[in-house]
Amino acid sequence: MASFSRRMGAALLGAALFCLAPLPLGGAETEEAAPAPSPVQSAPAPAPAAPLSDGERTVRVLGESGTVEEMSLADYLWCVVAAEMPASFEAEALRAQAVCARTYTLWKASAGKHGEADVCTSSACCQAFRTRESAM
Repeated sequence: MASFSRRMGAALLGAALFCLAPLPLGGAETEEAAPAPSPVQSAPAPAPAAPLSDGERTVRVLGESGTVEEMSLADYLWCVVAAEMPASFEAEALRAQAVCARTYTLWKASAGKHGEADVCTSSACCQAFRTRESAM
């Protein structure tokens, strides 16, 4: 029993550390000095656009049949978390899993491995995936 507890503790710690690991942002290898301000007045820069919420951001998912389906990131994360954890787990554990799944999804999508799709439904390649219909 103690061996099982140690393995579970190690697995949970590994998952927690994965969530906290920084992702490479690119371009951070060299620091350049800021350019000197120009004496000529220019128009103010436009305000940055508000970041997209998970319900507004879309992800293209390559299914087992080879079809690509576009869905909101929020819907995709629901399907991933439903496949990876029972709904009976504590709410905080489900939220933590969703944070990890979101981070991993955005990282995998940036890799461009699946052509026209961002991610696939294979747990061996991307993440476990369970449709809402099969989860109900």
